Order: sequence, then structure tokens, then C-alpha cells
Amino acid sequence: MHERKLTSPILICLIGLFAVSFLFGESHAQISGSVCITDPLATNCPSSPAVLTGNVGSVFVAVVRVQSSESFNGFDIAVKTDPSVLDALHADLSNTIFTPGSSMVSVRCVDGHGLNCGVLDGPGIVHLFVVGQTRPAPASGILFTIHYRILAASTGTAIDFQGGCQNESSVFACVNLADGLAARSENLMLATFTSFPLSPDFVITWHPVFVPLIRGAIELGAGSTILVRLDLVPFGGFIGAVDLSAKSSPSGLSATADQSGLFLISPTVTPDVVIVSNPLPVIQGSYMINVTATGVLATHSILIPVEVVDSDFTVLVQPRSATIRAGESFFPGVLLSSLNFSGNVSVTVTVLPSAAKGLSVETAFSSFFVSNGFVTGGPLAIVQSTSATPDGTYRLNAILSSGPLIHSITMIIVVTSASSN
Repeated sequence: MHERKLTSPILICLIGLFAVSFLFGESHAQISGSVCITDPLATNCPSSPAVLTGNVGSVFVAVVRVQSSESFNGFDIAVKTDPSVLDALHADLSNTIFTPGSSMVSVRCVDGHGLNCGVLDGPGIVHLFVVGQTRPAPASGILFTIHYRILAASTGTAIDFQGGCQNESSVFACVNLADGLAARSENLMLATFTSFPLSPDFVITWHPVFVPLIRGAIELGAGSTILVRLDLVPFGGFIGAVDLSAKSSPSGLSATADQSGLFLISPTVTPDVVIVSNPLPVIQGSYMINVTATGVLATHSILIPVEVVDSDFTVLVQPRSATIRAGESFFPGVLLSSLNFSGNVSVTVTVLPSAAKGLSVETAFSSFFVSNGFVTGGPLAIVQSTSATPDGTYRLNAILSSGPLIHSITMIIVVTSASSN
């Protein structure tokens, strides 16, 4: 069984910033509070599970609220539901109980995408880990809100807390409110959801692939390429063909649907991918990718926010120098790290002096794909000497480039005769 604790090594320093009142404050009798899922109009946790409703194709909001809790300065909560019925769009902290500007977000994972997703995160799961200033007892208010798109008609679908965690505020549920290092005991209350079908139609949802959302937008750097997954969800017996198109507003970015034509049959979800790239440096700022699905029976559009930022990638070659004997081969390695960059990096290698007898060099891979937030590595080149290669010092020059981004690296190769000691 997995454990999700509020005291992981990365976060102890964050918690410590806000734990002084716990360590030195006055003690009080233990209070058993409540954490519930309810609708935005509720001001308290209900005595029985809240019943939320909505129409297929619309967006509704669920609220995660705390009531009459002991003091706490952080929470780690995962909410789950059926992803075939409710598509989680984003988690909102704008109305959180913590004072604006005082909180630090360590985990914000929606449907397995976002910041610091873990092994228990995935489709249908919204997970937030937030640390802020201590809220005194009895603490009541909104922890966060979740925006869902309604994909299908249903009755009594649970919006519940994820299970499989230990040492939490409630046994085995992934709900933890704590002050410093002490978990608070909480009673949990889930919600149920009922949606109502409409006439035959479809909706479009989107999720970034391999890149997180930053302040609600996808960051894209110069020369970068990102993938955005689309899900076209027909309902109410919809059957028909749709044509997909994508364009940037304002112009400058390249946006292309992987498949321009799709055939939808309710209730099957049909996926597609939009490829968004910045082949030439465009003005930094906010852009919208307008994706339109045009059909005979219905036409729908969505807007995908993209923030163009300064970007680059770093190159590390190991080793930077090497000594080989004539007749031996050598395989230097390379590590590429992203700085807001996603895309293919081309590799070319040459050896100097160019007339080096018997010393050849070629790329191990013609290109590497670098993804924002990840490190990519592998062999850079294949260096081959022969028994006739003269003793001496040679320079291996490597150029790694993607559009306007170019990095040149030089390493030294010393060749000694096979008879040398």
C-alpha cells in the first residue's frame, strides 16, 4: 500500500517555514473537523453527501471545503471521480482559505498531468499539496475548487477522496491536514453527481502532453514544439464526421491537427493530437490556438492558451577530453537539459584536422528529442581510429541545433600509438 505524507524530504523545508506557531503556540483540546466536497453556494459542510447536477457538455464546479478543524498550515488532498463522466479541467486556488500570496503549491496534478504527479495520480484524480500560513482553530473555509466538464449522462456518480494512503487525517483516504508535522483528524464527506442528457452532440476537451500548465497556459519557447491531446466526446447518440482545423491568434505560431478528418460514434471517445510549434522566434506573450471541429450536425471550437517564453537548452558532453590508443574506438556521451524548450535537436560532428589519417567520426544519433522538464541523453558520436592513425591531438567539434538555437561543443581526443605504455 502506498503512503502519501505531508512530510516528504522536498517539503519539510516548506512546512518548517510555517510551523513555528505549532511548535511554540498554546495547546488546546483536540477538535475533529470535517473535509467535504460540495457546491459553490454552500457555506458549510452538509450533514449528508451533497448532490451535484449539470447538463452534458457544460462545465460545473465542485468545492473542497474544511469546517471546524484544528489549526493547520498545509493540506495534501486527492479527489477522484469517473473520468468517463467528468473530465477534470483544472484545480483553482483563487478562493482558498490561506491568505493570498502566502501559500506555496508543491503538487498540482490534474488527470495525471501537471506539477509533481505521483504514483497514485492518474485519470479522474485531482491532487493538490499546498502549504500556507497557519489557520487558527476552529478553521473553516474553501481549500480549493475543481472545474469539471460533463462528458456523459449519469446518476449518482461519486466524487470522492482517493484511497490507498496511510498516516493521513482519515484512515486510508488521501486527505491530510497538518500543522507542522502533526496530522489533524478529519471527518470526510463525499458528493454524488447526476447529469442530464441533451440532444445528439459532441464536446472537445484538451490536455497538454509531457508539459505542465503554468498559470493556466502552456509555455512554448523559441524553436520548440509541443503536443496537445484532444478528446472528441460524442453523446446522445451522435454519429457523424467532423473536420479539424487549428490556427494561432495572433498569427506566428504553427498549429496543425494530426488527423484533419474524424468519424464520431457515440459514446466512443475519439482522440487526436494538435501539434503546436514556434519555428521562428515570435514576440513573447499570450497566444490562443483555436481548434475547430466542423460537422454537418454540429460545430464546436475550443481555445488553448499558449504563453511564448524565452527558451533554450543546455549541452553537457562527457568526457570533455579522452586518450585512446591507435586502433581503438571511443563513444563520448551528451546530456541535453531543457530551459522552457521542447523539440528536436539536430546533431552534426566533425574532427580536426580534417585530413586526419585513419581517424573517423560520425553521429551516434542524427537528433535528440528534448522535452520541457526532462533531461535527454545518449552517445554523441562514434570515434574510430585505426592502427595507422598518427599520434597526436585531435578536436571533435559537435554542433547541436534547433532552429535559431545553436550550441557548439569541442572535446579533445589524444591518440597514442598502440605500442605506447
